[in-house]
Amino acid sequence: MAGLFGHDRQTGEPVAIKELMSDWVARAPDSVERFRREGEALRKLNHPNIVKMLATLEENDQHYLVMDTSAAVRWPTYSSGNRSCRSSA
Repeated sequence: MAGLFGHDRQTGEPVAIKELMSDWVARAPDSVERFRREGEALRKLNHPNIVKMLATLEENDQHYLVMDTSAAVRWPTYSSGNRSCRSSA
């Protein structure tokens, strides 16, 4: 999986994009269905600490989840040594 940042084409607002990498699909064909289920589960959740799902996209056999970003969201970074999580902001 890959995480990207972009902007909504209609509103210009920043979005987070999660991409299902094609090499994952080649190694685990069921990964597409699991990725879709993840998107559906995220769409049903409504909590201030969970990013809001905006859209699921499929283009040229690539699969994406598009999510809202907000000032309240702190993207984690991971230290290489102990894998502890800390806020990037």
